[in-house]
Amino acid sequence: MSWNRKKYNRKKHEECVQAIFDDLSSLDVSELFVRVDQIISDSNSENCQPEYIAELSVLTPKIYEYDQKTILRYEPKRKDTNTAISIKNYRPFFVLVTIRISEKDLFKFKKLKNKWLKAEFHRKPEDDDYPANLILLSGTRPRPIIDKRNIKISNGTCSFNGNDINDLTKTDYNVNQFNNCLVTTKNIIAELSYAWSNKGYKFIDIYNVGHGNADYIVCHDNKRILYDIGAPYKVYSLKSYPKAKQAFSQLKPNLVIISHWDADHYMGCGYASDDVFDVTWIAPQLVKGRDNSINLFRLAAYLMATDKLMLVDIKNAGKLVASSGTKDNAIKLLMGSCTAPETQNITKKNREGLYIELGEKDDKISVLAGDVSYNSMDSSIFSKPLAFLHVPHHCSKMNTTRLQNSMWGEEAVISTNFNDPLGDPDVDAFHQKELIRKFNNIHYTSEQKGSLRSIQLHKGGQVKKQ
Repeated sequence: MSWNRKKYNRKKHEECVQAIFDDLSSLDVSELFVRVDQIISDSNSENCQPEYIAELSVLTPKIYEYDQKTILRYEPKRKDTNTAISIKNYRPFFVLVTIRISEKDLFKFKKLKNKWLKAEFHRKPEDDDYPANLILLSGTRPRPIIDKRNIKISNGTCSFNGNDINDLTKTDYNVNQFNNCLVTTKNIIAELSYAWSNKGYKFIDIYNVGHGNADYIVCHDNKRILYDIGAPYKVYSLKSYPKAKQAFSQLKPNLVIISHWDADHYMGCGYASDDVFDVTWIAPQLVKGRDNSINLFRLAAYLMATDKLMLVDIKNAGKLVASSGTKDNAIKLLMGSCTAPETQNITKKNREGLYIELGEKDDKISVLAGDVSYNSMDSSIFSKPLAFLHVPHHCSKMNTTRLQNSMWGEEAVISTNFNDPLGDPDVDAFHQKELIRKFNNIHYTSEQKGSLRSIQLHKGGQVKKQ
C-alpha cells in the first residue's frame, strides 16, 4: 500500500479501514488480541439465569499499524508532517467484540479486565468458545457489520514484532495525553454562547436509539446543540433504528456535548455526517483506568488532532461548569458528583457526567440527565417544577429519594429498546412508578421498535412523536 502523502485522500482512508474490516471478517486472523473493557448486566437473557455482556476492545497488527500511521503519530505543532495522512481525510473507526457470559464466568472476566488476551474466531463452536458479535463501524460512512461467530480466548503470549501488547498500549494509547485539552470555564462559556440563542430553544429531538442517548437541541437563530450521539448499548448498532440512523447522517450541530465516555453515548457518531466532526466537542476529562477503550481513544485523539476537543476537569464535579442566556431562556452545563450514596450499577463515570438544565417560564426547568443519577445532581433542581426530564440512566435502579421529594413535573422521556416498554426488564419498576406518580405524562422512545425517529419536545409543553 502506497503512503504517498500527496496522493492521500479520503478514499485511501476508506480503503485502509476496509482492509482492516476484511481481515477481521475473514475469520482467518493469525494475530488477534482482545481486552475486557466493560461488563454489562443483561437482564433480558433467554433463560432464567443471570447473564452478562462483556465488551472487548480488539487489536490486530493491521489495526495497530494504521493507528501508528495516523492518530498515534499526529503532532499538531509539526503541522501533521509526521503522519502518513492529512488528518482532515481521517475519520474515527470502531472495532469491538461483545460476548455473552454467565454468572459463573463473571468473576473470571472481571479479573481479566484491562488485560490483553490472545483470541481466535471459529465458525463452529468448541467447548471453550463463547458466542460473539464482531462489530465493525467506520466513521467515514455508515456501514456497520455485526457478524455472529464464536471466539476462543486464551492466556497466550500477547505480543507482535517482539513487543508486549500490554506495554505498547500503556504507552501509545495513554489517555493522560488528553489532559492537554483541559480548558477553563471561560473557554466553555464562549463555546456555549456561540451555540446557544438568547431567545432559547424551539424543540428538542430525543432520538429513538434504544438504551442509548442522543438529544438534539434546536434553538432559535438556527443554532443547534447535540447532547450525546449514542447507539444501543448491547450491540452499539442502529440497525434496528433506521429513522434515527438516517437522522444522524443529517445532523448539523454548532456544538457537541458528550455526557460521559460510554459507547452508548458517543458511538452513534459512526453514522454521522462530517458536520458532526467539524465543531467543538465538550466532554468530561478522560481518566486512566476507567476510560481505556481503544475505540474511545481513537475518537478523542482525532478530535484533539483537529483541535475540536474541550475537556472539563473532574475537579468541577458537583459544580456548574458554564451557562448562557437569560433567566427564562438559560442553558446550564453542570457536572455530577459522587458525594451521596448510590446503587452499585451507577458507576463513578455515570455520576461525574455532564448534564444540562434549561430555563423555562414560571421558574420551571427542563433537565437532560445523561446517566447522572438524582443523587449526583445539584439539589436545587428538585425544588423547581420540571417542564420535562430525560430520565437518567435509562430508568435503571437508582436512589430516587430526591425524585420522591421533588415538585411535580409535566413530561418525562425514558430511553428504552423494547416494543413493550412497560415490560422492559432493564427499566426498574420502582423508579418507573415514582416517575408515573410525579409526571403528568411519561413517554418511551421505543413504543414501537424502529417506528419512531424521535420524541420531539417543544418549549411550552407540546410533544410530537415522529
